[in-house]
Amino acid sequence: MSLYLLGSALFTFAFATVNSLNMVVAMAIWMSFFTLGAWGALYAYTPEAYPTTLRGTGMGGASGMARIAGVIAPILGGILVGQALSVPLTVYAASFALAGLAALLLPRETNDQPLQDTLSQTLVASGD
Repeated sequence: MSLYLLGSALFTFAFATVNSLNMVVAMAIWMSFFTLGAWGALYAYTPEAYPTTLRGTGMGGASGMARIAGVIAPILGGILVGQALSVPLTVYAASFALAGLAALLLPRETNDQPLQDTLSQTLVASGD
């Protein structure tokens, strides 16, 4: 997930800075590849980060925040595009980079591991 988010940052920034039509198309393809991969990984991993009893609430809260960001991002982009197209794209690339770095700090890989049923089990398992 981190690699997809960091790749999204790289190719979004590259998309903002290239000049030729061929490079714009190439960077758009790579940007799309990495952003779609990131969202696929995020939606697969996120539910497993919540204990079973909180999973619906956690995913609902995360989905709500994503919808709020989905409203704010184009408004912010519209405000910043007045300076240059590269400005909002650089802000988006920086956001992807921060998310990629944050994903490196996520707790653990859950593949082939039993999921916690309660928050107290999660805290005990993590040592908190």
